Amino acid sequence: MSCTWRRAALALSVLLITTATVGCGAEQVTQRVVGPEWQEATSASGNYVAEFPGRPNTRTQTVPGSELALQLTEVEFGGDAYTLSETELHGITPYPLDAAVDNSLESARAGQESSSGNQVTANELSRSTGDFEGVETRRFRGELVDGDKKATMSSLVFYRDDAIVQAIVVSNGPVDAESVDRFLSSLKPAN
Repeated sequence: MSCTWRRAALALSVLLITTATVGCGAEQVTQRVVGPEWQEATSASGNYVAEFPGRPNTRTQTVPGSELALQLTEVEFGGDAYTLSETELHGITPYPLDAAVDNSLESARAGQESSSGNQVTANELSRSTGDFEGVETRRFRGELVDGDKKATMSSLVFYRDDAIVQAIVVSNGPVDAESVDRFLSSLKPAN
């Protein structure tokens, strides 16, 4: 799989959660990392900490067509892209989490189909409900299939303190379940 497919899948994944929440989108760029050095990093907003397989970059990007901004903490390692995305909602009422997940998968499918010009299918592989510091979460996994190309999205998403927070891993080919779980499970509030 090409790096372009991985980046497109990651961009669509971040976009899909934002779009599913408030109807807007954004593009995504990741950094290539060599070496399996897991390290704890503080998110772009300073509100969260997570373990990444390398030193992530942080940046803020305005969501096109709105006054919202994505605060991104991201790194790429071993064919997988790891991102923590935070978007302050400024009082916007978000969709219920299940609707956000459904819309996310469909938005990712439609976006990739538009980008590639090929028929793309999206399949939900799993979804579960959890808790993060007293707020309800959804952890889900889905795949986008574009001909012989496949990307798998593994994500934890929740609303907290008037923001949507999403930890996501986009993988090409086989999913490194241990690394995905390590990243998603490591997310915690900053001290």
